[in-house]
Amino acid sequence: MLDCKDDGKNRALENLKKPEIQDKLAEILAIYCVDLHDILTLATTHNAGVRPEGLSNEIFSCFHHIARGLCLPDVNPDTELTSARKSHIKRAILDSYKIAINFILREDESLREVLDYLVLAEDFAKYIPDGMDKVNGIKESSRKVKSIYMEAKQSEAKSNFDKAIELYNSALSEGMDLLDLLEIFTKDKVYLLACSRAVIADKEKKKDRNIVIVSSILGAIIGSVLTATLTVYFMNNTSQPPTSETKTQIEPSITSTKKIFSKDN
Repeated sequence: MLDCKDDGKNRALENLKKPEIQDKLAEILAIYCVDLHDILTLATTHNAGVRPEGLSNEIFSCFHHIARGLCLPDVNPDTELTSARKSHIKRAILDSYKIAINFILREDESLREVLDYLVLAEDFAKYIPDGMDKVNGIKESSRKVKSIYMEAKQSEAKSNFDKAIELYNSALSEGMDLLDLLEIFTKDKVYLLACSRAVIADKEKKKDRNIVIVSSILGAIIGSVLTATLTVYFMNNTSQPPTSETKTQIEPSITSTKKIFSKDN
């Protein structure tokens, strides 16, 4: 086991003497420090301090290709280092950007739902100066983030990774500005909660009043329809011509009347 380890170490030292290997390895380390580390930290922060499993797998795979390329026999070091750089470390960068940007968009979406209610509150302008201007600024910033984000994903789908990373970085930069705009509404969450509940309660009251009004209107319509229907029904029945039974009941009365007049005569 020790011999195998020493063989791997010696092979790595021999490979590291090659200028082309030095150049590729230095490039990978520079990409990690300059392009990946900060965005990876941000993505981990946005994931409640836990590094997303997919990112850990990409970093592991990157290190695995480096180790294979430097230490194992019958392996092309150039191919392994290229795979580490182009496939895994770039994938880690792209995924980190998406995790960070998606977190910002979720924050924006959740607050926008509150703001839709909040702007209806009577004291909105009192507690949030220039509130509507700030809300409009949030909407515009959100549109920019989503537009750049979609363009970045299209570039990624076309395997134009350098352009995709550039656009993701731009979307993230705009997203951080969006978070700053959201901060004024998030620093007093108790007030926001109270306002949103008050507006929602008012909406429910209006809904209940509308239900009562609609029920009253429906009741009046149904009542008028029933009245009209019964009226027509009774009119049709009272206007029927006398039946034979009715005639026999009427005729004796006429006969009796005739008798009375004849007696008087």
